[in-house]
Amino acid sequence: MATESTIKCDVCGTPKREVNHWYRVREDANSFRILKPHVKSKSGDHDVCGQAHLHTLVDRHLEEQMNAAKANLTEAPVEAISTEGITVVEEPVEVPTEAAEAATAAA
Repeated sequence: MATESTIKCDVCGTPKREVNHWYRVREDANSFRILKPHVKSKSGDHDVCGQAHLHTLVDRHLEEQMNAAKANLTEAPVEAISTEGITVVEEPVEVPTEAAEAATAAA
């Protein structure tokens, strides 16, 4: 007796049908790969039922990466943070706009 493996969207739970535009995503700490749906699934792969849910996985991956980077930054000792090339400005600096530059050039 053959068993049927039902693929479901990892975002919404919709079962795969022939007319859906599915993607398979393979990610780890350093990469995020979008694969064709017919690529053999490995443990940890994500299946999504369309571009909107693919974007959801991209957003989640980027958020995880940003949170990890922020955590690493806040855990770093102050001595480890380089200030080379950073200028501290005591007074606010007014940045000229194109209109102000044009008026100055015309005067």
